[in-house]
Amino acid sequence: VFRSGLTYRRGAGNVFYFRPGHETYPTYHDATVQKVLRNAVKWAHNPQGSKPAILDAPNVPVERALEPIEERGGKLHAHGEAGFR
Repeated sequence: VFRSGLTYRRGAGNVFYFRPGHETYPTYHDATVQKVLRNAVKWAHNPQGSKPAILDAPNVPVERALEPIEERGGKLHAHGEAGFR
């Protein structure tokens, strides 16, 4: 069984991806797996809550992104033009 877990920070949220194994095995009944899930929920919980509206989420240019982003392909809007809101 290949078990893996990943964590991400996206905007104001924390994301935990966990692959404990196939559901035909009693994986979720294992005490260690249950502890991992409890810890993941505690880590991912954001006491600040979510943004009240999607339009309140920050929109930053590619060069200021928290992680490297490769800009490719055509653009829907001209540089400096406001996007769909």
